[in-house]
Amino acid sequence: MTIRELTRMKPVCARVFFGLVFTILAAAHAATAQELSKQAKIERILALTNSQATMDKMMDQVTTMIGSQMKSQTANLTPEQIARGQDLRKKMMDQIKSRMSFEKMRPDLIRIYAETYTDSEIDGMLAFFESPVGQSYLKKTPEVAQKIFAASQSQLGDIMQEVRQMMTETAERK
Repeated sequence: MTIRELTRMKPVCARVFFGLVFTILAAAHAATAQELSKQAKIERILALTNSQATMDKMMDQVTTMIGSQMKSQTANLTPEQIARGQDLRKKMMDQIKSRMSFEKMRPDLIRIYAETYTDSEIDGMLAFFESPVGQSYLKKTPEVAQKIFAASQSQLGDIMQEVRQMMTETAERK
């Protein structure tokens, strides 16, 4: 091939090259637009399911549970030790709440939903939560969750009695 022939091919190669670059960029833009659409749908699901309020309530329940556990273990402690324990609990929960707030967890939640569910599953979830049955489900979920939590607390209380008994028996064998 002569230099003249190569020179004539440059514009053709340039057109092919820029055509490929344009196609790749357009495909990337379409994928990004689709991903943003999926992200927007996930954001809507998180809003419909009151995820932020649910996380806040869960943190409150954990705080209450830890407080109850600490109270049950204060029988032999001085008032100063109890106060230090309460201060520690408050600092610990403040740390957990600040690091696990809904706003800090939101990107992870969106990523997890996007990785776990297909587009059609996201669409189906969105359709369900926007439907009257889905709205009823969402409205009644806190009540159901509270009942489940109470039932599990009851079971946990029974289990803890059994665990204490096993610990006492094990300690007595030594």
